[in-house]
Amino acid sequence: MAEDFKVTVNGGGLAMDQKVDQATALRVVNLLMGGGLPADPDPEDDDAGDGGNSAKRKARAAKRSGAKSKGPAKKASPKRARKTSVGVLKDLSLRPKGKTSFKDFAEEKKPTSNHAKSAVCVYWLALEAGEKASPEAVNTCYAHVGWKRPSELRNALRLTASKKGWIDTADSEDIKITTSGEDFVRHDLPASSEK
Repeated sequence: MAEDFKVTVNGGGLAMDQKVDQATALRVVNLLMGGGLPADPDPEDDDAGDGGNSAKRKARAAKRSGAKSKGPAKKASPKRARKTSVGVLKDLSLRPKGKTSFKDFAEEKKPTSNHAKSAVCVYWLALEAGEKASPEAVNTCYAHVGWKRPSELRNALRLTASKKGWIDTADSEDIKITTSGEDFVRHDLPASSEK
């Protein structure tokens, strides 16, 4: 049979005497001595004498430690979607006065892959139109000629830079055409098959 202990709290306008079981008394003593709460007793232990509260304490302790509890699982909160879409520039002229329009340039070069389309956009923006080639400007070019835009345009531009080397995305808001990109657009387009 479990031995009963008495815990007395007196001070600050609070006075109480409470009979507790041995496990609870040891927890109170440990807490008073500056230690943390000791591990919960086994809920199957008849001496726990806490009316089933040890299972709840175990679940709380497991939650604090990151372990999985055997209780009902809570639904995970939905993750917030990051804004990854790229807008279009309403004030970007794709038919600058005295220069080749983007539409005419794209029809002349006939790029077929997203890599080639991105290179054509950056080339035209930087060298033909004298504009900064931001992702929004590239997206504006894609939209203007009706090309299907990559769902993750920023990532597609980085892939073109890393896989083909035709563009430089070191400054993601001012993408540059590389020498190999200039050569590709000038000399290799249009082509029956892009490398």
